[in-house]
Amino acid sequence: MIEIDKKHDRNKEIFDLSRFMNCIVSVEPKKKSHHIPQCTKCQRYNHTKNYCKLSPRCLFCSLSHPSSECEKKKEDTVKVCANCGENHTANFKGYAYYSELKKKRFKKIPPTMSREIRPKKNKKYMEHPRMKSLRSRHFLFQMPSQEHVKKKRQQLQLKFQKLYWLLGRYSPLPIENKLLVYKQVLKPVWTYGIQLWGCTCETTIYIIQRFQNKVLYAPWYIRNDNLHRDLCVETVKEVIQKAALAHQKRLQEHENIEVVHLLDVDSLLRI
Repeated sequence: MIEIDKKHDRNKEIFDLSRFMNCIVSVEPKKKSHHIPQCTKCQRYNHTKNYCKLSPRCLFCSLSHPSSECEKKKEDTVKVCANCGENHTANFKGYAYYSELKKKRFKKIPPTMSREIRPKKNKKYMEHPRMKSLRSRHFLFQMPSQEHVKKKRQQLQLKFQKLYWLLGRYSPLPIENKLLVYKQVLKPVWTYGIQLWGCTCETTIYIIQRFQNKVLYAPWYIRNDNLHRDLCVETVKEVIQKAALAHQKRLQEHENIEVVHLLDVDSLLRI
């Protein structure tokens, strides 16, 4: 491997090469190594032998002498690691100690609310108190509405499994009490943030609707309209329309005139 400075004028032609002796060539800069530097003198990580001031440790037997003077270089002898004490050499990359160091060093940083600004590795930023309150809520603002509904469907399934002894088919609880448990425990999970994800497509809305039909134990060949009418339960679309009308009413009675102008949607088009 040859490393060439791209800034030099004479070397720019090399990076423009695409073919060489009937072969397709790709000249790229050297990729960064994802391995942790290890000292060949003391066998410790995160530094090299040029900057090491510690006493030497053997690569093969972990004793305090240089690796070149060790008598256990042969493959038949038993090796002892200088870092963890197991039966392998100190430069072996397949043991648990090295994998833990690699996870700490190359830790993935989650993206922020802004796609342009990324937090740095070795610095801590003060978090806005409003951001903490938003993160503690159920709605994930970084996700699209379809992904949010899928997450809610998984959360509803876990809660329903915990309450199956109350809402199951073999539960002696009356159906009125089962409906009360559903409305007080399970329904608030998917109604949260319905003003935001309620304008999604019908396919996404049917994900929650199918869960509600499952909890209500809809029999075969029974229309959903008849089922919801007999049990006095609103469909998901009706809940969305009810929340939209309540939000529209709040906007109409708002003190700020600019907020009232948000209701002028005649000139808006959905792309």
